[in-house]
Amino acid sequence: MEQTEYSEATKKILIVDDVAINREILGTLLEDEYEILEAVDGEDAFKKIIANYSSLSLILLDLMMPGVDGFQVLELLRANNYTAVPVIIITANSELEYEKRGLLLGAVDFIPKPFDPDIVKYRVDAHVKLKNYQDHLESLVEKSVAKMAATWTHMIQALAEVIECRNQESGQHVKRVTRIVQLIIEAMNKKKMLEYYFPPKAARYVAESSALHDIGKIGIPDAILMKPGKLTDEEYVIMKTHATIGYEMADKFTEFCDDDYRKYSLEITLGHHEKWDGTGYPNGRAGRAIPLSARITAIADTYDAITNDRVYRKGQTHEAALAILKDQRGKQFDPWLIDLFVENEKTIATLANKDLIYN
Repeated sequence: MEQTEYSEATKKILIVDDVAINREILGTLLEDEYEILEAVDGEDAFKKIIANYSSLSLILLDLMMPGVDGFQVLELLRANNYTAVPVIIITANSELEYEKRGLLLGAVDFIPKPFDPDIVKYRVDAHVKLKNYQDHLESLVEKSVAKMAATWTHMIQALAEVIECRNQESGQHVKRVTRIVQLIIEAMNKKKMLEYYFPPKAARYVAESSALHDIGKIGIPDAILMKPGKLTDEEYVIMKTHATIGYEMADKFTEFCDDDYRKYSLEITLGHHEKWDGTGYPNGRAGRAIPLSARITAIADTYDAITNDRVYRKGQTHEAALAILKDQRGKQFDPWLIDLFVENEKTIATLANKDLIYN
């Protein structure tokens, strides 16, 4: 019974080759057992991978293509952590260096052209079965730790709320930020762009981790944290240390968490005050050198801070917050994400305070 459970998983294969006859040959060899998708080049492949990532069993990737070639596809997949789907290289070039380079970039096997039907079927079947088995094992592991993960998430949430209350907030700020981050990611993922996309598990972890963004404020003196007026230059220097304090705290708190949860928690605590133009803190990172998770959290945090009462001022309208975000497009914030926010501003404004992830 266990064997049947993972061997009957959805079998979907993406064939990436700029030569139509090659796609046709492979498709004909495999279509009886697999659902076949085709991509005509590297750029087309990215769109297909994003749209079908959770259901893909295998990618057959040509190396020599115009524009974005197979090596670049492998590099981008590895850089963006799209490594769960195995990639088999298909190429007419038999040089050993090509094979080595492809394998070093993350490919799992190599099928030469012209295609031998038996070799194609054997290698494809073997890697699909292996992936299905690995997916089955991962599912069992995820089920066994789900309860522990949920408990940990609520503990982190409770701690973040305590810190907000110390800052004379209601504790709802972290809930709203988490919700806004989730809404931004949902809108972002619909665009299906590789550089602006989180797989489902990562999307959940980023939203949950955003609750920790200001955890470092626990190390800021009350006289500064709860000051009703503008901070002095000296006080502001101390306030800015909450990013590094938060990073150090998250480093300890998430030591035994899932690796991805830990990664996003560290990115967000340290990077949510970095600015697109490089004038932020603590490290002055700029542009895409700032992790995507932190760029999204920065927008959510700023929007919620503007539209709700703070110790030092009353909350402003949605329209006022939107004007500030637009003004900081390309300065404080990622311009693409601001455009996305504006495009979805009515949905975000409506749902930011509803159906909060944590009740």
